[in-house]
Amino acid sequence: MDLAPVSVVIPAYNSQEFIGEAICSVLAQTLRVSEIIVVDDGSSDRTAELAEQSGAFVIRQDHGGISVARNAGIRAAKHEWIAFLDADDTWEPQKIEYQLAAIGRYPDVGLVSCDLSQWLHDSPVSDVVFATAGIADNNAPMVYIPQARGAFLIDRMTYNSPTMLIRRELLLSVGLFDEQVHYVEGVECYLRVMAQCPIVLVKLPLVRQRLHHQNTSANSVEMRLSWIRMVDRLVAESHKYPAGAAEALGKDVFGQLLPLGRMLLEEGRIREARDLFVRSLKQKHSKRAVLLWASTFLDAANFNRLLAIKRKLTLGNKSKTGRLA
Repeated sequence: MDLAPVSVVIPAYNSQEFIGEAICSVLAQTLRVSEIIVVDDGSSDRTAELAEQSGAFVIRQDHGGISVARNAGIRAAKHEWIAFLDADDTWEPQKIEYQLAAIGRYPDVGLVSCDLSQWLHDSPVSDVVFATAGIADNNAPMVYIPQARGAFLIDRMTYNSPTMLIRRELLLSVGLFDEQVHYVEGVECYLRVMAQCPIVLVKLPLVRQRLHHQNTSANSVEMRLSWIRMVDRLVAESHKYPAGAAEALGKDVFGQLLPLGRMLLEEGRIREARDLFVRSLKQKHSKRAVLLWASTFLDAANFNRLLAIKRKLTLGNKSKTGRLA
């Protein structure tokens, strides 16, 4: 059987519990890939050993984060297409077959994505059922996008890395993953790729994403902060990204400023909170934003006193409303 010209890159950090299952899902593909590269990102457990036993080529490096690990895998890859898989997720057996069929129909594409399903770790995984008819735009779930732009980027695009199949030379040409970007590193990188090429979406759940307490996305504060920083970058460097990217991905940012700043205040991250309150005030004046901004100049004791007064006033207002009702 001919091998697909695909290098699979799996970044892994202390992933001994999951890495074998991830690799097995690649080995079970109906269209076999040419190589599996696991980048062990400074693990202290048996991740690298188990990956080698499962048949992967393993790169060992000091802990540098997921972007550093993915970039190392891309540079080491020998084949035309790069597919990403996270160490705690798995693929459906037809993933590569369907994505390569899409490329066969549209040879000019540079990125092929697909849908995913999710399940809670330690819960039963239900079978994902989908049509297996031949791929065609009018009958099967495949969509060719000559130029991804505007609302499409937020309404219809899935950015989870395990869904992606991307030309290696395209990744190299746009500069790979930015190793200074955290939490939304995949979104930022794939936007740069999509600015350079047509894409295809295979509308089938060909990836199973495992949800558990170690997921990077579980850190809500850092995830939301990183999203805001990314939107700022889309504005400042708009020539690198698809048209309308900043507007589409930034449409809900304003509503995040005050609640996120409030969370930062509770964590003692005063300067960051103040910056968000100032940003909110520049867009729209509100008494709440002024109060929150002023609170960032108080010491801890006075800030807590202010909170206590606010709670009493809130409770008083609720009590009055109840009596009036």
